[in-house]
Amino acid sequence: MKKYLMALLAVVMVMNVAAQVNSIYIEDFEIMPDSSVTVPVILANEEPTRGIQFNLTLPKNLTLLSYALPRVIADQYNMHIFGTAKEWGWTLGMYPSTKVCFSPDTLQVMLLQFKAEPGFKGGEINVWKCRGSSMDNVTIFIGDDTTRVTVPKPSIINLPTDEGEGSDMFFSL
Repeated sequence: MKKYLMALLAVVMVMNVAAQVNSIYIEDFEIMPDSSVTVPVILANEEPTRGIQFNLTLPKNLTLLSYALPRVIADQYNMHIFGTAKEWGWTLGMYPSTKVCFSPDTLQVMLLQFKAEPGFKGGEINVWKCRGSSMDNVTIFIGDDTTRVTVPKPSIINLPTDEGEGSDMFFSL
């Protein structure tokens, strides 16, 4: 009986550790063709994390215009940002100039500005090969995620409900 209890305790501990996952993600968003939008990159870390690095692949006709740090991240954590365009997408990351860590938390760590070209029809942004580092520079693996980018359906606004004649209406305020 004691063996079974120990085995059950070991399984529960493994499941509990597996439930604690660090992740980097961008929430799903909408963008119209021939427009741009700025979206935050979220770090949800379960352990103190220093710098991070991740890759993005973008759908056809969606481009990354710029990347920046929110002011609090740049100032409070003294972080620096980098980005490198590749033939398959982007490698983005940030690193501190001092020995500082993000405490376990969920916070916006980066801002990305995307532009949808006139032919953009939606798609997915893959966030992959995500890594971080601990205070002693041990690699922390961070969960991958996919972001759905949609193009809003065009809507018709202020069309008359019928073509019949109407009378003028006045309201006293």
